[in-house]
Amino acid sequence: AAFDGTAQAYSLQAATHDDFAMDHVSPAVRTLMASVVGSLEILRNGSLGELLPHQQRILGVACRNSNQLVALLDDIFVSEKILRNEFSIVRTEISVTEILNSATAFVQTIYADRGLRWKVEFSSALDYVMADAVQLQKAIVNVIANAAKFTTAPGSVAIRAVREYGTVIIEISDTGVGIPEDEKKYLGKPFFQSSRTKMRHTDGVGLGFAVAKEIIERHDGTI
Repeated sequence: AAFDGTAQAYSLQAATHDDFAMDHVSPAVRTLMASVVGSLEILRNGSLGELLPHQQRILGVACRNSNQLVALLDDIFVSEKILRNEFSIVRTEISVTEILNSATAFVQTIYADRGLRWKVEFSSALDYVMADAVQLQKAIVNVIANAAKFTTAPGSVAIRAVREYGTVIIEISDTGVGIPEDEKKYLGKPFFQSSRTKMRHTDGVGLGFAVAKEIIERHDGTI
């Protein structure tokens, strides 16, 4: 009994330490990474002097990897909140068009050197909905980023959004490697990665789609 009590006390202490790390360390790390990304972008856009082509390419890779790291940290932070049952959304009236444009532009910037073709088609009847702007944009970014990540030139990514009978429908498609039919049942599960992803040695840990699914479902939607 004494051993069990010690184990429980240790588990409680460890859990408390983990909570502190997620609540305080993760935001600090994300703030630092945002500063790194900003500095790289300043260099990349030539604000400190013109760059040679090979310098632009190197900075492009550095910017993309840094943005992906920021996104990964954010996915980990949100996933931890979900596991601790502390994740929530705050609904306000938002412009779906603005969210979609912002999310699309963000991913296009990350994968600017991929040579992908983009097709964007948004209905003029989209706005407005009651949703959490920050979390909804994150969900959309994660899905668009997945589409771009697994597509190579001269492939394409298409984003279409319409409103039907009061429901906003967002369709994101690509000409990438796809997912085997027998693996689709695992989509949305944390850390799931398709066998085709592993064969291509693509970066990622399998959290992005799971986080997107949770956010969409918290908005009473489906994905």
